[in-house]
Amino acid sequence: MTEHTATIDDGSGRTVRIPLVHDGEFLSAAIKIDGVPYHLERIPKSVLGSQYIVDDDPDYVPKSDQDGFCYIIAPFSE
Repeated sequence: MTEHTATIDDGSGRTVRIPLVHDGEFLSAAIKIDGVPYHLERIPKSVLGSQYIVDDDPDYVPKSDQDGFCYIIAPFSE
């Protein structure tokens, strides 16, 4: 059952809507980019800022939607 739908905009006005479902702790979907499978996960901003290293900026504060969530895309494990 779809719990949320992510809308991805390519910057040119074209959008793709991706249904997300609960997979463990977060809402997620499996997507493919250039034939490689990826996890697309919707996670709380606080989790991204504390449990994941995004870049080496010590003052990094991720942007989020109005509900305090943001997204990560990571490839599946080999």
